[in-house]
Amino acid sequence: MPENDVLTALFALIESVLRGECGDGDAHVHCKYRDKTEVAQLFEAWHTALPHARLVRVPTSQGDVILFSDMCNENVTFSNAQDELPVPSWCSLVVTL
Repeated sequence: MPENDVLTALFALIESVLRGECGDGDAHVHCKYRDKTEVAQLFEAWHTALPHARLVRVPTSQGDVILFSDMCNENVTFSNAQDELPVPSWCSLVVTL
């Protein structure tokens, strides 16, 4: 499967979790083989092209995580796997890419 197809499938899965959790979905992506910044930029471009896009990139004081949020209760975070950040138990989806 080409790389872009993998990312598109991942982003679609994240979106389905966000919509499928009664408006309270959260996802975290550990980026093991790709840089978190690159994957987050691709997610942002993909997500903002959706007709019902509601997540925005939110600056954080913690440089290890890139956060997208609807400023209410849906969040998507990206980190580099080597950072070994703990993922909160309330995350509905945790993926290593």
